[in-house]
Amino acid sequence: MIIRKSSSRARALRLGGSGDSVEVFPELLDTVLYGIPQKLTYSLSALPVKRRSLARIALLASPRVRDGLAWHTMCHELTPSNWDAVIRLMRPDYMLVESCLYDSRRSWNLAAFDAESYAQKMKALADAARKANVPSIFWYTLDVSMVDIFAEGMRAFDFVACADEVALERLKQLGISARSLLWAFSPEQFNPLTNFKLTVPPPMLLFDGATRMMRFSHIQNVLNAVSDLDLTIVDSGMLTSTYNIERCPNKDLASKIKGNISQTCIQEIYKQATAYLSIPDFPGRMTPAYVWRSLEAAACRVPVLHCDKEASSSFLSEFSEICASPEQVRELYHSLKTVPLEQERRGHMAWRTVHSRHTFAHRIDTLHQWLGIEKKAVETPRATIVTPSMRLENQKHALAQYRAQTWPNKDFFFVLNGDDVSQADVLLQEAQRDPDVHVAHVPREFSTGMVMNAGLNMADGDYVFKMDDDDMYGENYVADRMIYFREFDIKVMGTARSFFAFKGEDIAYSFDKMKLRQDKIVNSLGNVEYSLSSFSGATVAMQREYGRLVGYQEQAYAYADVSFLYKGIFFTPGCASLNMDILNFCVQRGNAAEHTWTISKKELLHMSLGNSIPLEKIFI
Repeated sequence: MIIRKSSSRARALRLGGSGDSVEVFPELLDTVLYGIPQKLTYSLSALPVKRRSLARIALLASPRVRDGLAWHTMCHELTPSNWDAVIRLMRPDYMLVESCLYDSRRSWNLAAFDAESYAQKMKALADAARKANVPSIFWYTLDVSMVDIFAEGMRAFDFVACADEVALERLKQLGISARSLLWAFSPEQFNPLTNFKLTVPPPMLLFDGATRMMRFSHIQNVLNAVSDLDLTIVDSGMLTSTYNIERCPNKDLASKIKGNISQTCIQEIYKQATAYLSIPDFPGRMTPAYVWRSLEAAACRVPVLHCDKEASSSFLSEFSEICASPEQVRELYHSLKTVPLEQERRGHMAWRTVHSRHTFAHRIDTLHQWLGIEKKAVETPRATIVTPSMRLENQKHALAQYRAQTWPNKDFFFVLNGDDVSQADVLLQEAQRDPDVHVAHVPREFSTGMVMNAGLNMADGDYVFKMDDDDMYGENYVADRMIYFREFDIKVMGTARSFFAFKGEDIAYSFDKMKLRQDKIVNSLGNVEYSLSSFSGATVAMQREYGRLVGYQEQAYAYADVSFLYKGIFFTPGCASLNMDILNFCVQRGNAAEHTWTISKKELLHMSLGNSIPLEKIFI
């Protein structure tokens, strides 16, 4: 297992205007500048990550871009002394240059250039790439105020890409044919998974940018209006010394500053926040570096509240809650704080959006499409849905659940236990029309575990999902879980707690709606006995080969669905197991005669203490 971290320099604080100028490690902080005691606590998570080499890139870019691309490509970082040799001798698939002020190797003096000297450097790089038949791409990621400095340099490249919408229009005005290539994040670095916590973190409205706050009055005005909302101020880009804080005229806001946070720490702080507050330096003008930070916060399943009365960024609006005033921030934050399900819903939708559209893998695929490279970074592995059933009356419901799933690469196995398979008329007719629908028959003597093993052995997908024949699954149920399977080497996935509803009703109930975030846990399974009863049998999914290796035990009780996990502890190498959040799944109950769980409706309602939730809030 690999301990996930941002990069080899992830512990360091990056100081400078762009966030990438100088690095200072925490143990040296007090000897270099005034240090700020860090008062926030965090717990790092461990995940088995995937590394691939889809292409070789000659790269001149910031640490953020380099760290993101390195999970999928082999990056040959260009320096003033090696760039010609790398382009000629390494024969990269393409060259990518970002508009960074400080490169990942700290070797180019790009912070002190003028437009003419910079253009000469870029022209030399592009000419060398052209002579070696290496396509060249320039990616502009700064704001419009710096376009004129970089413009002449990027003219020499085969492709020009731009992340900022306003800067893109300016480039077109200058006669530069630029394409849109938005900011991206690395899921290997920014994800919502944490270690198990015994206590729920206190409410927190997180603002990243202590130095910006002291520089810009607009930011101070917004923060003053929300300072009583559990406000916590940090800075992950520039160091704000105690000397400056002590002399800050706004003592109330200065007291909210908790410290300077490294790139490792900030992602863990995101996961503890109730919401992330995004504020532009001036109305309508958002610093690109903090657009990037908002994206990374959303990747950690945190609702992003962007307060800007002149907001015009369609990119931010994809995953942020746009608030025209501090009053709207207050209203929305109160809702997130007092209704945990609302926090989960909004955070979940932001997470899904960015992981489905804005990872570095998606940006690599865009570049490869431009260049005609067939290798894809965003995978769509096959998901096989297995539904074991003894009840033919549920075949229509099971088929409808499969059909509704938005994941594009899927197939379906309905494993009938006992009855005459010819009576499965709905599914048999569907199987004749659709080669991805299959009906299998096993003897009635098969126990629950044996039925699942039969379906597991017939399945041919890369991942196998167990879906009950009578429960309800949202249309994004498989797609959401495939995000994690695609990004990490996770073997088993399940759901800890669930909502339940009664047939014909549009209201669901929850036993414990106040601790939803405790469901996102990463377990390391090895030759040690863990308690895995928190997995719901109706929601177990796994890598197919892992499931076939371990198999299900042959118990015939309700939670036999997960009994194979106990065997997995002892008979397989250490691997990662994940509890997904509880959205997009609801246990459906009929009368006692229709289900093996004979608890009455009255008893269930008493156990839930009346915690009722509209179904539409669960299926998103």
